Amino acid sequence: MSGRRGEVWVIGRRDLLCHHPGNTDVPGGTDLPGDTDVSGDTARSKDTERAVVIVSADGLGESAAGVLLVVPMTTSRWNLPTHVAIESGASGLGSVHFARCEDLTSIPSVRLIRRLGVVSADALAQTGRVLAMLLDL
Repeated sequence: MSGRRGEVWVIGRRDLLCHHPGNTDVPGGTDLPGDTDVSGDTARSKDTERAVVIVSADGLGESAAGVLLVVPMTTSRWNLPTHVAIESGASGLGSVHFARCEDLTSIPSVRLIRRLGVVSADALAQTGRVLAMLLDL
């Protein structure tokens, strides 16, 4: 199973390497309120699942590399220029989430648990612009 660019998927929280100081259960990361809320219910899936948006080119997950580039999401609004709002609805998310572009990471495509939906074209384009800014492309 491999996702496509712009799709929102659920993955296991431990499949991410978050880079926030102070985390005790994910190397280099921290637990932020709402980080694993994929349904709008903050009690559900806490510390076990994380919503991500796939940003890699279609086909990368099915290539010999077998990896996807993903951006994890949070429900916490931090008003950072590196966070992109992802609306509920077609995304399959239960509430507004924020793609944390500074946490771009790769995961094995086999780690995808379930597809929730797809982000809007505008949100995907904004995510691309933020990633380009962060990577100085």
